[in-house]
Amino acid sequence: MKTCFEIKFFPCINSDVEAKNELNEEIVHGIINHFNEESQVIKKQKLLIYFGFFSSCNWFRLKSLGTVKVRGIDEYWEFIKEVINHEPNKIDNLENFKYLVYLSSDIRKCDDKKYKVFTIAHELQHVLQFIEYPSTCLRKKHSVLLWYFDLNTLPRHKLPMEHDAIRKAKLINYRMFAKKDVDSYIEENINKSMRDDEKFVWEITKSINVDFGYDWKNGVIEFWRRYKTDIEKKVKRLSEKVELKENERAFLNAYNNYLKECE
Repeated sequence: MKTCFEIKFFPCINSDVEAKNELNEEIVHGIINHFNEESQVIKKQKLLIYFGFFSSCNWFRLKSLGTVKVRGIDEYWEFIKEVINHEPNKIDNLENFKYLVYLSSDIRKCDDKKYKVFTIAHELQHVLQFIEYPSTCLRKKHSVLLWYFDLNTLPRHKLPMEHDAIRKAKLINYRMFAKKDVDSYIEENINKSMRDDEKFVWEITKSINVDFGYDWKNGVIEFWRRYKTDIEKKVKRLSEKVELKENERAFLNAYNNYLKECE
């Protein structure tokens, strides 16, 4: 079957980097194959998996180790183009792709295979979420919830689309490595986490039973119903502020985009 997805790296600068890139490419193919029947769906997408130059701490909207952008409907598609254009490897054909999984240099450089699998599989599950349920309105609600949680320092990994991606990443690890080794790895990360948010993610990962499915679509609807009134109050307060922080502007932009699509 002809595949449409591509894997790209910033230019090799020495043999160590080249060897690391070969490992990353091997892991990506392994992950996609272990999505089982869903792997064919991934392979047919105009998807670019890009191992980037920048660390997750270099860019405000690239705080995570990986991110997914969708051309034409994601307000940050242009932003991620800007990120890549600042890198040594400018991608001239980016507009040929519909989906972009950007992985920070933290993932590209690390030697921890399970960590790579957790991160890359998580982002690929987000791609599948967009393919499975392309309702722009649902994604706009998720985006508002994401920024609302960020503003209120609530754990974003409780959000349904994130919970679903964590579940799939754990399942893919179980398929690629011995279950007992993965469970020990999760426990080790809970014990060694220096930050509360990191520890919380690993605790969520431990608590998820991959034998049970998860309906993230209904989850988004329920979360929206639960937080909608508080979100509207937050919007009103921030609309009256003269100077906004960047994450406050991002929250208001996400809410305005939601209004255009859904109201």
